Amino acid sequence: MNTVYLKADSESALKEALSFCLSVDEEGSQFLAPKGPGWSLDVIGKILRPDFDFGDQESPNAPTEDDYVPGWHANLLVTEDFSETIPESIVISTPNNPVREWYL
Repeated sequence: MNTVYLKADSESALKEALSFCLSVDEEGSQFLAPKGPGWSLDVIGKILRPDFDFGDQESPNAPTEDDYVPGWHANLLVTEDFSETIPESIVISTPNNPVREWYL
């Protein structure tokens, strides 16, 4: 399987982009399962910046909105090319340009 990174401006945009390959619950809030073989969702959500300081046990730091990489992200494991089915507003990348480098 190939890993593909997706980035959208919002949670709803990312969920809509993934709706072709993943089914969601009745409220549309949680992904349940791939619609067919060849798709697997690894991670979805916001990503902390790599330089975020977690602090220590005595005084842990809670992340603020500024501590996250902008946008919503997903790591999708795929066996085929699906770029034609993703809206142009979604950034599609491969491991050669990983999500952790997008904010630089």
